[in-house]
Amino acid sequence: MAIMKDNINDYKNQIMNVVVIIVAIFISYNIYTGQSKEVSRLSEKKNLETQKNGILEEIRVSEGKIGAYKKFINDKELSSVVNKLNAITKDYSVNILSIKPTGVKESALYFQYPFSLKIEVADYDTIGKLVSKLESDPDIFHVTVLSVYPESVKLGTRIKKMSVELKVDTFLLKE
Repeated sequence: MAIMKDNINDYKNQIMNVVVIIVAIFISYNIYTGQSKEVSRLSEKKNLETQKNGILEEIRVSEGKIGAYKKFINDKELSSVVNKLNAITKDYSVNILSIKPTGVKESALYFQYPFSLKIEVADYDTIGKLVSKLESDPDIFHVTVLSVYPESVKLGTRIKKMSVELKVDTFLLKE
């Protein structure tokens, strides 16, 4: 028994060192797993924030485009609209009888400025070209009403001119 006690005393320091090393390994493993989870969580949070930044950048670019479109659409004076309508109709050999504004209509996003035009044209093709030109103009015109009244038709005679009423709207966006 004395020999065994001496053996245990000889290895007592080594056993204590092994126990301390095992405890240290256990503690360091727990610290490592905790920090690993924290790094993973932070990485996910970083990715989420990066996605948010991307979305915010897209919104910023969209706001810039919307601002440019507003400026483009609103870059007209209403007094020049009559001149613009006159210039467009002159391109198609149209005789203008009258152009008059018919009042402002307001909505939540824009102001609508309708104009009533009475013109004389020679044929339906001219009417189609005129409407196409109006609606494709960068100043944004929208033809809402089109009424055609041919001159009195006599049997066997060709119509020489037609009276046409157009209601054309243009828009200004609210700021």
